Amino acid sequence: QLLQKKEFGKYRVPEGWVIAAAGNPPEYNGSARRFDAATMDRVRLIEVEADYAVWRTYALARGVHPAVMSFLELEPERFYRVEPHGHGAVTARGWEDLSAVLKSYEILHFPVDEALIGQYLQEEKTAEEFSSYYRIYEKYGQDYGVEEILTGAFSGKIMAQKQQMAANGSAEERSVLLSLFHAALRKEASACQKQEHTAKELSECFRQFTGLCRQKKDETYASWLQQKEQGFAVCKQQGLLKKDEEETNARVLKKLKKLEETAKKCRKTDSDQMKELFETVCELEQEKVEKEVKDVKLQIRRAAEFLQNSFPGGAEVVLFEANLARSPALRAFLIEKSMDAE
Repeated sequence: QLLQKKEFGKYRVPEGWVIAAAGNPPEYNGSARRFDAATMDRVRLIEVEADYAVWRTYALARGVHPAVMSFLELEPERFYRVEPHGHGAVTARGWEDLSAVLKSYEILHFPVDEALIGQYLQEEKTAEEFSSYYRIYEKYGQDYGVEEILTGAFSGKIMAQKQQMAANGSAEERSVLLSLFHAALRKEASACQKQEHTAKELSECFRQFTGLCRQKKDETYASWLQQKEQGFAVCKQQGLLKKDEEETNARVLKKLKKLEETAKKCRKTDSDQMKELFETVCELEQEKVEKEVKDVKLQIRRAAEFLQNSFPGGAEVVLFEANLARSPALRAFLIEKSMDAE
């Protein structure tokens, strides 16, 4: 009925729609079976194969844990492993789920062991190898002090020691170091992007409020804020906002409410006084943006200088620059801030 007449019970599929279904072949799914000839005559079968290069683009945009990404750069053949008629498998879903668990465990300072990893990488050898790699990843993160390198906290002598340690490191250690740098820079670039979005939305709110005050002389900030809050709530309820837009709105609303509290404490609540306070807040937020942009640029340069001094003429600097372009957050930052031109 569904394939021949495009009907599902009493419901008819709209004209021009195409039905798509996905499933696993019989060798990976005991309850599946091959289509018979009559069914095959009514469908088109597309075989989908795992491709790490394609998934990597998706994973970088989703912020998959850097330990997962750097491990798969070294061992791409372990990205997708399914044994026919077996019970264990390593899949893209497993890597992404493991990434989420690693992030949560790190925030909570819970230990990560092979038994936990094995719940997501259900092939003993892959789980064992990633577990060993993750321990090395954690150790190098502590040994190198990537955050201190990027913020310029190390003195010349200590920096020289870190560079020598990197120069003497194995290929695996160098890969981990690159991953640690990129993870830290992605985090900073994302934070900078969030600050920019907040400052931009606040400026837009200021424009709206001042425009409304010109139209309505008796308009109050409290009334305008209530309408703004209701507007945010409606957009959220109806699913009109993307996740990042929803987060930006939440941050902006928090700042708008804080502005109202500040105004009440200072006894500056009439429209002209509120506009003055509002404008000051917008200026402070823009100053934060400019400072964060400057800091991220400096951190990118420090990372590049560290690698150039540690591996003069080596491939690490080239890989570092290539991976900067792969990350959506860092690529956007480099383009918008014209770092290539500088």
